Formats: sequence, structure tokens, C-alpha cells
Amino acid sequence: MPVVTVSRWKLNPNEAIQIARDAAPLIKQQGAQTVTFGRIQTGEHAGQVSIVCTYASYEELGRAMDKQRQDQQFQELYARALQAGELTARNIVIIEELN
Repeated sequence: MPVVTVSRWKLNPNEAIQIARDAAPLIKQQGAQTVTFGRIQTGEHAGQVSIVCTYASYEELGRAMDKQRQDQQFQELYARALQAGELTARNIVIIEELN
């Protein structure tokens, strides 16, 4: 079953989108099927941003995480994001498409 990671950040949206655009090709090379960026508009977390990545399986997610730990460029972008803001949540969701 596909697995989705959802990371929520307190980060300036303009800086966040630039970091996400720089990181997305790396994340896809490391195994993600999709990488999306969103700005939360309503509710308790309004003003924060989210990065959502889809992987084919838990195994693919695990391999991608190993690659990310070893990828210097990815680690630099992650450090840049942490310097610019705060990671407030990270969730892993097993998804199932409904017909």
C-alpha cells in the first residue's frame, strides 16, 4: 500500500517554496513518487506550510530515508529549513484509494 509523509513547518512561505523546489528533485531521485507543497489556509495551523511525499510502500520510504541521511545536498537543504524555521509535525499515513 502507498505511504504518504506529511511534514508541517513554521517557515516563511516564500523561503519554504524555494527550499522545497530545490529539494523536490532530490526527494524524487531518492524514491518519492510525488512531492507537493501547500500553504495551510485555515484552522489551528493556518500560516504554516506542508510538504507531502508519496512512496509506493513502507519499504520504499525506508530506502528513501536511508538515502536522505547519506545525501549531503539533501542534508544541507534540511539544515537550511531548520535554520529558517521549525518543523512542527511529521506524520506517516498509509493510504488506500477508494472507488
